[in-house]
Amino acid sequence: MERRAANRSLPADVSSATDATNNMSNLIVIRPMIETDVDYGHYARLQNYHSNELSTIETVRDEDVRFPPDGYMWREFAEIEGKVIGLAGLYRFPNDKVGVVWAHVIVEPEGRGKGVGRVL
Repeated sequence: MERRAANRSLPADVSSATDATNNMSNLIVIRPMIETDVDYGHYARLQNYHSNELSTIETVRDEDVRFPPDGYMWREFAEIEGKVIGLAGLYRFPNDKVGVVWAHVIVEPEGRGKGVGRVL
């Protein structure tokens, strides 16, 4: 499994205003979501922060199975000290107009304000 350190550069106006979070963002590790029960569990837990419907490992796996084979899906997790604390996803559905991509970023409450969403 490939992991990469979160060292994406920020625009000058953002980075100067976020010196307090710079130390934390150096500790954030970004990694792709893989199709395991553990990662489906992380995804479901994070999804439940914003969804009105309860997500479980089974419902997330079912969504993946039903996803159109000619669509596009990309998801990555953010980890701090080995704990998954955030998720970013991009989705492209076959019937969408050219140039349309659906995106979401979810960060646990304890990870907010630490640069996790910005890094994702």
